[in-house]
Amino acid sequence: MDDMKHYMISNYVRRYDANLAKVICYPFSNVREQFFNRMNDLLKLGVDKIFSHGRVQIGKIRVLGKGHTSIVILGERRGLKVAIKVLRLDANRKSMKREALMLARANAVSVGPKFITFSKNFLIYEYVEGVLLGEWILKVNSIDLLRRVLVILAQQTWRLDSIGLVHLELSNPKKHIIIEKSTYNPVIIDFETASFLSTKSNLTRVIQYFLLNPRLKNELLMSLREKISKEELYRLLKLYKIRREWKVAKEIIFMISNAGGGI
Repeated sequence: MDDMKHYMISNYVRRYDANLAKVICYPFSNVREQFFNRMNDLLKLGVDKIFSHGRVQIGKIRVLGKGHTSIVILGERRGLKVAIKVLRLDANRKSMKREALMLARANAVSVGPKFITFSKNFLIYEYVEGVLLGEWILKVNSIDLLRRVLVILAQQTWRLDSIGLVHLELSNPKKHIIIEKSTYNPVIIDFETASFLSTKSNLTRVIQYFLLNPRLKNELLMSLREKISKEELYRLLKLYKIRREWKVAKEIIFMISNAGGGI
């Protein structure tokens, strides 16, 4: 990874680079004042390098992801690889503060990538090397691993429910969960739209996506579904929506973990 093309932040606090500006000041590039302000901001946040790495190409630089309000790039901060979420100049929000606070709250119950720091224009958290759930689910070839990932996600979403933090993108989580490369642990990302006001349940939406979603077709997943009583699962999910109790969540987790054998 260190052999990848990278940009030392300290070299660009006074030196303009149009290619780098396309990423740091997306979607604009001819914005010198904003570019220098943002590069100085990154330096103050302790970021040393930005890498050209990822699936998405913006000009001559590759990035980890591109959304409606932000760009995610790979960086390095004090020797640690980090993900840097950059607020787009045309975003419909003014700051990264709210998302930073939501991620920090999720971290308090051991959910999400490790929050590091933030500013108005940047959110920095520990980089998770892996693949998005939507890609992983098409390639997984072990029912034990599939079941293990689902059990861990059920535990994580229960913990979010226990503090009332609702991740509003989990009805379709394929782009909002990363399966970590070395451990195969799922990591929930993107807390931009998370809320303490919603009455939705994280656990029920994730379980429904995997086990009650006819559009999600995977041979192993279908085999797992066959080993679970749909009627009993519906009953438990309905009960959980009403009570939000660990006792009910534990029954759901037990049902999944014992479908076709142990983990």
